[in-house]
Amino acid sequence: MSNMSPQRPGFNRGIWNELEEQVRNWARVEDVIVVTGGILNGSQYIGKNKVLVPDAYYKIIFAPHRNKMIAFLLPNKKSSAPLTDFVVSVDRIEAVTGIDFFADMNDAPEAMLEGMTSTAAWKWGNGKRRNVANTKRTGSSSSHDIVKLSRSHICHDSSSRYYSRTKHYTPYNTLQECLDAGGRLPK
Repeated sequence: MSNMSPQRPGFNRGIWNELEEQVRNWARVEDVIVVTGGILNGSQYIGKNKVLVPDAYYKIIFAPHRNKMIAFLLPNKKSSAPLTDFVVSVDRIEAVTGIDFFADMNDAPEAMLEGMTSTAAWKWGNGKRRNVANTKRTGSSSSHDIVKLSRSHICHDSSSRYYSRTKHYTPYNTLQECLDAGGRLPK
């Protein structure tokens, strides 16, 4: 039973189940690496062996071929909020857990991916609730401040007339990072 952790029934059957369904949907269309765990800060124990009940759970999904990452941090309780309300940066989960999840990754891509809280690069749906949210970066107030590297290797910042139409992309923090990754400016 090493792959089990106590979850409250409303959480397990609700928002956590919805997240697991969403991750399965993503895994059907692309290769993903999934890291999941509990946050053990509480004081509630169950059973004769006094198993500590996690206060929260995290799930990190990394699609290495598309160079995108998304992370969730959910309290171990029933919720009717959309999944996108629980998107956090991997940096936040690393701060809470003390774990460096992608230590073998080159530092620049690791810092960019682990600092993002972008939902735009992920296709949402096929669950009970449709989840859509704005793209944002940690510490950013604008909903369109990432630079999108399109499949045709064109870097689109928010001033590009094709920015909103670019749906399949790799996100970058700056135009220069996008260009350094092999992108080019629009004509």
